[in-house]
Amino acid sequence: MSGKRSLLESQQQANICDRLRRALAPSRSNFVETAKPLP
Repeated sequence: MSGKRSLLESQQQANICDRLRRALAPSRSNFVETAKPLP
């Protein structure tokens, strides 16, 4: 039981990290691109 829970927790953490990294990478580029032409 605890082993299964640990696997699920690590899987969820990895998914969240991947999603955050993927969302952060493009969001940063978009922010820079939109911030540059604005001024």
